[in-house]
Amino acid sequence: MGRKSLAEVEARRKDVLEMMVLGKSNSHIISWCATNYGVGRSTVENDIIACHKDMKRLSDEDKESTINLHVNRYELIFERALELSDFRDGLAALAAKEKLMRLHQEQPLVQINTLNVSGYTDEQLLAIKKALGND
Repeated sequence: MGRKSLAEVEARRKDVLEMMVLGKSNSHIISWCATNYGVGRSTVENDIIACHKDMKRLSDEDKESTINLHVNRYELIFERALELSDFRDGLAALAAKEKLMRLHQEQPLVQINTLNVSGYTDEQLLAIKKALGND
């Protein structure tokens, strides 16, 4: 068989995507495409990979769009709060915006580090301590 036209590939990928969304297994999708489109396993696997990439791209775009919408809303809340001299709500809107944009990393006030020494003998631990210069 020759190469399929772009329209045929798009139609097949649309069907593949629909089956993926419905939760059909890869083996079902491959079998269905082989029967209905006369394509091999590797072609359908490539279609599945392409559909996963498209879903990821659309998801990322949707996430970015939602974040932008919420950032704009927080900015409006901040502006209106300042107009009303409501500084507490204004600062809360700024804090929510910063949290949404992940501008600050949350770190613990005290960090506890532990060292697993269960696999070492006392002599080995003393040698390590001496090598580090912590006599």
